Amino acid sequence: MKYSARDQKPKTAIIYTRVSTDEQADYGFSLAHQEDLLRKECARRGIHVVAHYKDEGYSAKDFKRPYFQQLLDYLKRHKKQIQYLFVTKWCRFSRNIENTILMNRELLSYGTRVITLDDGEESDNPANLLLTMLNMTLPEIDNRIRSRNTKSGIVRALKEGYYPYGYAPVGYSKDRSALKTPLLVPDDKAPLVREAFEVFATGAFPIEDVRKASWKNGLRLQRSQFGQMFRNPVYAGKLYVPETTNEEGCLVKGVHEAIVSEELFLKVQRILNKRTETNSCLRTREKLRDEFPLRGHLTCPECGKTWTGSISSGNGGKYPYYHCERSCKVRVNADFANERFLQFLGTLQPPQEIIDLQMAMMEVLFKAKEGDRDQQIHKLGVEIEKHKQNLLKLDQQRFLTGEMDADSYKRLKMHTTEQIDRLTIQMNDLEIADTAFEKYARYGMSLLKDLTWYFQEAEPQARRKLLGSIFPAKLVFQDGNYRTSALNPALALILQKNNGLQNEKAEDITISENVSGDVARAGIEPATQGFSVLCSTI
Repeated sequence: MKYSARDQKPKTAIIYTRVSTDEQADYGFSLAHQEDLLRKECARRGIHVVAHYKDEGYSAKDFKRPYFQQLLDYLKRHKKQIQYLFVTKWCRFSRNIENTILMNRELLSYGTRVITLDDGEESDNPANLLLTMLNMTLPEIDNRIRSRNTKSGIVRALKEGYYPYGYAPVGYSKDRSALKTPLLVPDDKAPLVREAFEVFATGAFPIEDVRKASWKNGLRLQRSQFGQMFRNPVYAGKLYVPETTNEEGCLVKGVHEAIVSEELFLKVQRILNKRTETNSCLRTREKLRDEFPLRGHLTCPECGKTWTGSISSGNGGKYPYYHCERSCKVRVNADFANERFLQFLGTLQPPQEIIDLQMAMMEVLFKAKEGDRDQQIHKLGVEIEKHKQNLLKLDQQRFLTGEMDADSYKRLKMHTTEQIDRLTIQMNDLEIADTAFEKYARYGMSLLKDLTWYFQEAEPQARRKLLGSIFPAKLVFQDGNYRTSALNPALALILQKNNGLQNEKAEDITISENVSGDVARAGIEPATQGFSVLCSTI
């Protein structure tokens, strides 16, 4: 009797075991228990175990586990030599169905098939694939159910005023003697936290000075941690309940003791908000200078970092330059770069026939919307009239026939009146709404026809928004030309510049005659608004 080479060689396998926490290793499905089950199964099938890899304390959300990576290296070095990888359950392998499928394909390329104890006996029956796919999906479904239940539990605890998170904010410790969720109780750092709030609330000191003083007193927090402490409502005895699918986020009163009063906490918030707004204005004022309209939108052609701009002194004058902040020392005269950019914008005039076609398309759309609005107004009017008739019937049932008691009459009348008020407000909003087709469309097209003039006349902030909308990606200026890696398809379609957009010799796109843009929704009034409507109807 003849045997094939496959029959003569014994089947080989690697067994893999995993637990995610120390608790799992001690209680429940331990590593030793998994190994014992897998070795017995391999022995029953007559399969020789060549290696055992185990990961202890690693999650199954991905495959970044040290011993699993060693397993992969072993299979790569022994391609087509290991027929099976045995695990007890798919959840020991992965809890993400996408990762499971991708890794399964990779292992098959090495000649290795993943087998679990839930899959049953090996078979070539195609119907077994359905069972295998279901078993692969179950761990992710289990993960999602756990995640949903955990989030629901956290929200429920927060609504009841309990702090459900594992760590305690600085200034608090957890009293685990409580019957329910552990309570937050002020600890020895609480007076230092209160002092930090009180000093900052004077408004006389920068937050960094307060942090450094608190550090010396024993409240050792980094900058980000210190700022988060001032923003945390826990210190005022409040808890934030995050937004859910059915409910908005809100603050609730906690059962724990507050370290600072609500008045002091709100005063600190006002100071923080005011300083944030002031600093934002100062940064904007500093960046948006007329000499550097392209600052923040240019990247270095050598290192890829964003270019900044500054004034250089020399030869008896001051000269603006765009330059890189890194050691590559690339820079270009800002006046030359700005002039070349204006020349480029001057090429962005769409053909008149395209403008006329676009205007006709928008007019049809606007008229359709006008019709829809009239229908909605009519429908609301009919509903309002129905509710008014219902009010008359209620009056009759109460005062003429006596069929309705006072409590029912009051409740139903209040509900009907609220419905009438709500519908009336909706109808009034629709009646005063004005689509302003001429304003939006004409100004939008005028912007397209003379983009250079609009850019020159716009305020710095409006220029910034206009640039960010036209060019979704940063620009690169090199050898007198601009290029970008992304163009807005809407504006490219209007300009009919689709041909030649992609450079076959490089990934970037040279835009000597091309543009992209979804023009800013605010900034240049009223033309920018008009252009926003134009792009939204394409």
